[in-house]
Amino acid sequence: MTKGYHRMPLGYGPSPGPRQDTQGRPYSGWSQSSSEVYTVTFRAPRHQLAALLPHECFSIEGQGESAQASFKFTKLVNLPWLAGRGYNHFGLYIHDVVCRGKQEEIHGAYLSVLFENMADPIITGRDELGYAKVYATLDDTRDSSRLNVEMGWEGSQWGHLAIRGLQKISEDTDKYLIKPLLHLKYFPRTGDVGAADVEYPTVTPGRSVCLQEVYEVEPTNVELSFKSLGWSSLPTLHHIVDKLAGIRFLEIEKARFEIQKGGHDVGNQRSILVEDRKA
Repeated sequence: MTKGYHRMPLGYGPSPGPRQDTQGRPYSGWSQSSSEVYTVTFRAPRHQLAALLPHECFSIEGQGESAQASFKFTKLVNLPWLAGRGYNHFGLYIHDVVCRGKQEEIHGAYLSVLFENMADPIITGRDELGYAKVYATLDDTRDSSRLNVEMGWEGSQWGHLAIRGLQKISEDTDKYLIKPLLHLKYFPRTGDVGAADVEYPTVTPGRSVCLQEVYEVEPTNVELSFKSLGWSSLPTLHHIVDKLAGIRFLEIEKARFEIQKGGHDVGNQRSILVEDRKA
């Protein structure tokens, strides 16, 4: 088999995606892409967030009854691997998580789930990186002062995000550091129910990004809600949405909107060596 990432269907050569073309070569042009990122940071009961960490190597640092997390809605624009197209994603990020491996400790945020509105990045991100990606419709509208996002599946709306009163605080082309992002890569074994072919944590290393514009929002100007619609409306997502709807928001601490210049193919993703699961 030739060098490069391969995915089913095999027999057609390297599979094109964010990290390679059909010849297995990386794409140029990432500097021309951009991201619009809306972040809502909140506190919730520590035990609720800790229950979403799926491996013994993960834990939330610190003490107290609450812990910090954020929901992020991101609009990706002008991606070279999609011939200038883009897509949206929305995820839950648990802050201050440490992964204790056999040879290292990685401190960062844990990406619990990432909803995306395009199949292509879901397939590549799950297979190649270990991101916990699933499909959802993410319909967004925005003007100079307000963002509105409706999250759904096959016409059933299960999530709503509205941010109003966007106030620009800077136009800043300086770089700032994004902390490492932790994941658990898992693939079930065919013909052996409950067994895994693949189960290990991965990490997206921290990197610097260039900010073009920054806005902040008063927490009282944020609307964020999820609905438990049940199996008949969300047959493949109800177990996830139910957990999101059950999160108790103790406090919305801040909201922020950034326009980030440039993009990244996450080609530096790597695995973390950990102890086998306890029997």
